[in-house]
Amino acid sequence: MEKTMAYVELCFTDFSQKAHELLAGSPWLLATASRQGKANVMTVGATGLGTAAGVHYVVEWIRPSCYSSELIEEAGAFTLNVPREGMGEAVRLCGSVSGRDQDKFAEANLTAMPSKIVPAPVIQECGIHLECRLTGIWEARPESISGSSQAYYEKSGTPPDNYHRCYFAEIVAIYADEDVARRLW
Repeated sequence: MEKTMAYVELCFTDFSQKAHELLAGSPWLLATASRQGKANVMTVGATGLGTAAGVHYVVEWIRPSCYSSELIEEAGAFTLNVPREGMGEAVRLCGSVSGRDQDKFAEANLTAMPSKIVPAPVIQECGIHLECRLTGIWEARPESISGSSQAYYEKSGTPPDNYHRCYFAEIVAIYADEDVARRLW
């Protein structure tokens, strides 16, 4: 018999205070899926959280060449999943290969589970999940950046058509399994 997880809804204010500590400890896993249901996962580390006009947002920076970028724009949604301790190898793998060519869920022994609201899966093995609905995209372009960001792109030799895209998404749900919620709050 499959074990079902009991989840606890989290308050954005409480979570956002803890999020900086969680982000400093380990990258998170972003999951999305095509309209046909093909799930993909990638490791992310350029994540920001905030509130504007009473709406809670996440900002995620992803290169347009990434398969997940294509799927986020197709589905209009993604989830962010906070890995548990001991998931380092899965996090590393999901950040080192493309989902266009490989099934990263299978290779990293991760389980895609239906989310509560958005058409993107959550990752069962992770302890905290944020469901995010895409609200906007900003493209970094050579003429729109300066300073250390411009130096980064110039030094790395990044072609202008592969500068990061900034995805703005409303957080529509945040929840954790009971054990994680009990330990963190």
